[in-house]
Amino acid sequence: MSATSKPGNSSPSRFTSRWIARMHSRADEVAKNVQGYFASEWPWSTLEERDKFLTSDLEWCMLSILPDALDDRIELAVMLADLMFLIDDAMDYWSQDQAKAFFKQFQGLVLGLTDPAEKEHDPIQKLVKTLFTQVLSTDEGDPRRLGARFCQEICRWFIVASSKKDRSNALADLERYLQYRFVDAAIWSAHALMRWSCDINLASYMREDPDIILLEETAGRHSILNNDLFSYDREIAVAAQENVSEMSKNVMNAVSIVERQQKCSKDDAMNYLLEYIADLEEKFMVIEQEAKRKYSGEDLETVEKYSTALKSICTGNIAWSSFCGRYNQTEERGEY
Repeated sequence: MSATSKPGNSSPSRFTSRWIARMHSRADEVAKNVQGYFASEWPWSTLEERDKFLTSDLEWCMLSILPDALDDRIELAVMLADLMFLIDDAMDYWSQDQAKAFFKQFQGLVLGLTDPAEKEHDPIQKLVKTLFTQVLSTDEGDPRRLGARFCQEICRWFIVASSKKDRSNALADLERYLQYRFVDAAIWSAHALMRWSCDINLASYMREDPDIILLEETAGRHSILNNDLFSYDREIAVAAQENVSEMSKNVMNAVSIVERQQKCSKDDAMNYLLEYIADLEEKFMVIEQEAKRKYSGEDLETVEKYSTALKSICTGNIAWSSFCGRYNQTEERGEY
């Protein structure tokens, strides 16, 4: 399948997937609840900042990529994702020391080991503690501990997001960039959130299966690159602001890396990535069939459910990015 622009949109950054995007059945209700929660609970600096959040459609991200989440977990999943978006955005304006100081509390809050500190980021810490306590509570009486596994993955993400230790090396070429972004862009965290919210438990032999791992990696690359195509202009705009942190002035995006690596224009770089993503979908389909041949019965059902969920993350990411206010503030929004 070739990569093409979205009909009626001249932007080269629209990938047309072979997979069909779906939306969670409780979408409208959950979106309204989550927006209301953060509008009142997040420590907004200004009303303008709050209003920008209300038009950015952050809550629709999870509603798009988790269409099969359990009805009693989807709202919390959306709240958690919005929280991570808001923290990630806030970190653009923190110094590295501020980010590290926040992390000292963050891990304990997520894992239920500490209480919020009475310091600068106290309101944010209270939100972290409240929401992740709810996640951990779903593990009570459940030896699979899907909630705890998700919390551990979020801590792993925040270590990388706050330190940026390997950031400069990741800018060298596309392959190193993609490896770095699996953690930095919270791909592994998104997969763990999906497994918790959809109640998908992979047995240890499935988690160690090379084909299952390759499915996760292929879907992750798909998500990273599509997100980069949509977020490129926003990242360039943020980097140009005078009051952002030094680490945010260096754009972390596959488009700019391909531009440098291949000495080409922005549009040529985007078209290269579109073809790359098309190849990833072809690869995913082949690996999926290989993985399914190994299993039968309940194991096969689990693999099928998991591969469907991974594809939903890919298609939901494209669908949300094409209409969300976060990436489409200055242009006409596409239809879902």
